[in-house]
Amino acid sequence: MGTAYDRVLAKYDWAEQHVSNFEAAVDSFRLTDPHSIGRKNDVETGEYVYYVKTVPVIPASFSFMLGDAIHNLRSALDHLAVALVEAGSEKPNTKTCFPIFDTPKAYSELSRGKVPGLGEHMLYALDNIQPYKGGFGHWAWQLHQLDIRDKHRMLLTVCTIPMARTVLPGEKTLFNTRKAVIIGGASVFFRQMLFAPQNPY
Repeated sequence: MGTAYDRVLAKYDWAEQHVSNFEAAVDSFRLTDPHSIGRKNDVETGEYVYYVKTVPVIPASFSFMLGDAIHNLRSALDHLAVALVEAGSEKPNTKTCFPIFDTPKAYSELSRGKVPGLGEHMLYALDNIQPYKGGFGHWAWQLHQLDIRDKHRMLLTVCTIPMARTVLPGEKTLFNTRKAVIIGGASVFFRQMLFAPQNPY
């Protein structure tokens, strides 16, 4: 498959294909309009209340597809580590992988053993990524943890999240007290309403 760099790119492209497949499946599911929305009249206030009547069962295949995407993204990082070690004229061993740790201390003490033979400039670049919990590379730690859970412990959860809700009584009162025109349009108005200091919500 060409050079080690070519193999890393191929692995990453394969991971992206998994991501695209997952997104396409989710989009197709969303287009079926799986949620059932109901409406009822509140006799005390005379207002209509909208609510979710039914919540769809998320296909189990979504969890499998998401897990495959995450695993291949994590695996691409390990392929990169192997390629970097080989580029440094060292031979990868069974411990060679992209170093990701829970703490900065663990990273500083153990990371060099994961990528033997890396030159000073490469180690500097790796250190600047900070691939540990709470570092600039916190995303790498999250990816690593998700991969571990999917492989060894449980399926990843895929769920639906409501995009809107009924205005709460306190919000309605606040809304009614702010009838002046707000420069910037409705989006600015609602942002000010929801994040105003006097807003109890």
